[in-house]
Amino acid sequence: MRLISDACRDVIRGGSFDLSYSADLYYDGQRLFEGLPVVDPSFDWDASGAIEGSGTVTVVWTDDQGKSLSPHEPQDWLAPFGARLVVYAIVSVGSAFSERVQIGDFTIVSVPSADDSVFIFGETRIVVGSKVKLNLKDRMVEVQRDRFTRLSSPSNMSSVWAEAAALTGFQLTRSLPDAAIRRSVVYEEDRVAALTDLMAIVGGVPHMASDGTLTARPVTPGPATAELRVGPRGTITQIGSSLDSEQVYNGVIIRAESNEQQQVLAELWVQSGPLRATPAGGERTPYHRVPRFYSSPQITTGTQAAQAAPGLLAQYSQPRASSLEIQCITDVSVEVGDVRTVDDGQATWTVRVSKCMLGSAGTMTITGDVLSRAVNVS
Repeated sequence: MRLISDACRDVIRGGSFDLSYSADLYYDGQRLFEGLPVVDPSFDWDASGAIEGSGTVTVVWTDDQGKSLSPHEPQDWLAPFGARLVVYAIVSVGSAFSERVQIGDFTIVSVPSADDSVFIFGETRIVVGSKVKLNLKDRMVEVQRDRFTRLSSPSNMSSVWAEAAALTGFQLTRSLPDAAIRRSVVYEEDRVAALTDLMAIVGGVPHMASDGTLTARPVTPGPATAELRVGPRGTITQIGSSLDSEQVYNGVIIRAESNEQQQVLAELWVQSGPLRATPAGGERTPYHRVPRFYSSPQITTGTQAAQAAPGLLAQYSQPRASSLEIQCITDVSVEVGDVRTVDDGQATWTVRVSKCMLGSAGTMTITGDVLSRAVNVS
């Protein structure tokens, strides 16, 4: 959850505020411009992607000297060759209140269009303004592009976080306790895959925090940190639920990654409820057996596999079965991975945010994987 002040939270709950955006432009660690005006913003975060955050913005610029901001060469300011935008949402109520919240540190990946408004004065061409549309991705795209070019192995076996820093060069937010790397492996070409295997050791999934640091979201959901609700005191404007059996598993089979025979190190099945699996030699259950096969270079023994199986089963079973689609008053504190309670008037759901979309409108869309549901008792 992005940190915002209590005053900002109260303003959002009140539902009457202005929302605008600005951005700071960075290149090679230096801030080139502060407070670029940004219009038509659209941002999406999806926890299922290697690169979770993406977006589009349009920078509208008028220069006092009549210069263009439209990029034409790799060294130009907004060119997609290493330039970054740190984007801020500004929540304000007239002149009485204003708060700037950093929503992400993004790499510019393409410039779909760049237009200049031109005025000809005599023989002089004067640029009245520039309008530049930018496609953005969070900085994990830099890790994705940086493929391993030669065989290499972990340089620091004593610390997952130290090795993550060595693999990416990013500053870290150490959100989970550190651990030693159990086994030296040869990294394949995909650097994101190597980082994902590393973070699994500490029970996390790598992602870029809104402040631009590399961190890890715990695989196991924590307690709810905030509430969304309908009604006069709530911010939800529309809510719907869905059920889908796709990618919902009732068993985890952990296999040795390096064994050509695919030796099974551990297996664990759901034994009760609607997702219970058919027991060996027993009566067939309605959902029968839907196994999720899993392997990791860091799980090499039966003991390690047995320790990992319960958490994996919890991850791949119930939370994937049911989801809520929520439209609510824009809340810039919401992030993928947040655990929130959702009160729809009839029941209180506990969900983990798996997707969210943010723009210039007064409402935003959130998708939450359902962790639990309790019927309200009046």
